[in-house]
Amino acid sequence: MKALTVRQPWAELIVRGRKDVENRPWRTNHRNLLAIHAGLGFDPHEPKVRGELESGAIIGVVDVLDCVRGSESPWGLPGQWHWILGNARRLSKPIPYRGALGLWNVDPETERLLRSRLRGSHTQRRPIHPVVRTL
Repeated sequence: MKALTVRQPWAELIVRGRKDVENRPWRTNHRNLLAIHAGLGFDPHEPKVRGELESGAIIGVVDVLDCVRGSESPWGLPGQWHWILGNARRLSKPIPYRGALGLWNVDPETERLLRSRLRGSHTQRRPIHPVVRTL
């Protein structure tokens, strides 16, 4: 299974289904399931949420539906590739894990644990809201 490390609070917004685009300077051909790893770094503009969010762990999964430039989502930044995300699901319990740069692979044992923690989770189909403070 592929994974992506994302800074908080953005990782949290992704697994809650509120952030439907991940901006990257590079394109991906990956489609389908993607584990979301909450990195140790936090967005420096959001210090308020630092102690409230999980870090250094896989916290959920999403499906990568497409990768485009010029998404109409309010989350899409100009000049970036927009990874279109959907079907966000949170793990029943985060899995502590060391992240990596770029798109990386989760080891098979952790993937089995991840899939077991997805059982019974529901799809988050909330309206997209660009305000981080609604966490």
